[in-house]
Amino acid sequence: MKQLLLCVLCLCGITGELQAQIFDDYKVFSVSSGSGEISIVRFSPQSEFFAIGNGKGRIVIRKTANTRIHKIIQAHKGAIRDINFHPSQEKLASVGENGNVKLWNLKTGQVLFDLAKSNPELKHSLKKFVFFDQKGDGFYFGGGDGKLYFMSYRTTPQRAKLVTRVGKVVDDIAINSNRSKMLAASLKEVALVDLQKNEVVQRVNACSKRVVDVQFNPNETQMACLCENGLLNLYDIQTGALVHSNILTSLKQTEFDFSKDGKCLVIGDSGDGAKVYDLEKKNVISELMGHYGSVRTVHFSHDGQFILSAGDGQFTKMWKYKKIYQVEELPTPPTPPSKPTTPIATNTQPTNPPVPKASNPPSPKVTKPESPQKPKMAKTEIPLEDFRLTFDENIPDSLGNRAVRTGKRVLVKTDELTFVVWDSEIVDGDTISLYFNGQWLLKEHALTAKKKKIKVKINPEADNYLILHAHNEGTRSPNTAALTVDDGILRKRVALSSDMGTSDAINFKKQ
Repeated sequence: MKQLLLCVLCLCGITGELQAQIFDDYKVFSVSSGSGEISIVRFSPQSEFFAIGNGKGRIVIRKTANTRIHKIIQAHKGAIRDINFHPSQEKLASVGENGNVKLWNLKTGQVLFDLAKSNPELKHSLKKFVFFDQKGDGFYFGGGDGKLYFMSYRTTPQRAKLVTRVGKVVDDIAINSNRSKMLAASLKEVALVDLQKNEVVQRVNACSKRVVDVQFNPNETQMACLCENGLLNLYDIQTGALVHSNILTSLKQTEFDFSKDGKCLVIGDSGDGAKVYDLEKKNVISELMGHYGSVRTVHFSHDGQFILSAGDGQFTKMWKYKKIYQVEELPTPPTPPSKPTTPIATNTQPTNPPVPKASNPPSPKVTKPESPQKPKMAKTEIPLEDFRLTFDENIPDSLGNRAVRTGKRVLVKTDELTFVVWDSEIVDGDTISLYFNGQWLLKEHALTAKKKKIKVKINPEADNYLILHAHNEGTRSPNTAALTVDDGILRKRVALSSDMGTSDAINFKKQ
């Protein structure tokens, strides 16, 4: 009997021997009506919203559920240094490149507080971070002068209060879940600050070079420190002892963030991507490729389902967690009990002895073998030649009877591209067709581990769309394909995923 054991991956811990990309290239966002490299990306506390800040002082806030723009704020003149959502998600605090701190109403987009105007004596002190207190009645900020300040915006006049001096300078901070403690990176050391006692309670010499990012691990038993040389060190909160150390990135300035379960973290890297690192297995389990330049800022959503990554390129990528099914197993079928046998009579026994009447034993139930799972096929299939691509405001809306899911984008440097498509996971009978700029590049192609190469030429003056049409969902839904795009200069890898109702699309545009 052949039985499929559907073993869903933990968010970041992969079981069994299968190694696969567990975060799909989901959507791409520009900064909307503003240019400049992305300086910070952040989800709100419950991940209802996410914010993107760029090098020109613009903050774009989107709803996570549908990724539509909720509010655009021209917050500062220079780059956005830090963003922090109020616990209620109704307000947002920001820090600009000039060190000014502002508080915003996310419903109206109006500024509620401007530090430079209310506390002009502090405008010369370069601020680098801001975060709200537990109740949301005020916020902490600090940075260049090594001091931690608190501002209650419920009092009049609005005056900042010095909490404590952390060190010579504070480069980065992290706060715990109930906002009672703070980690502060100060040159080569990390200070643990008790926000109830308003004092530094522990210092750890964390890096041989400057500390560029700090985080509490999710259960708050460890402090994680990213050093300028790419080394990630984890220290025990209570003892300050080193518990883990590994070089994870080649960048001198980037970020990392833990998944909620603490099993893995995402970290920015040089080249064109970020990566997801498994802390238990001590290996990379997802490569988040497709950026045009180094990734400087990353963030996990609260539920671990999404990752935001951005940096030197002028767009942000959202990655979506994908369920992956593990290796099939063949359980041993149950052995039915043997039938009772009647004793054979011998010459030494009396002839025709009386035999007591016995009830028949119940027949053992034998499990009927299950048939191997077959690929899920479309109920009705329109001939490919009859498919028509429809648009909504110049963006593909549907192909034939399928909705088209847009959002993925690849910028290329030449007119001639080479596509390579294959099944990078378990080969489970996926059959696809590829539609590109009005023509079918592939028709009913069975995906295998063998790579299929296709050469195409794009229109350099327009948007070009490649659409994956699924003819079935294999034995494991949905229908997935790995795709690399080579323009002769750079090679990018993306993931495509379609089902019987929706077709995935990628937009190609020449830079």
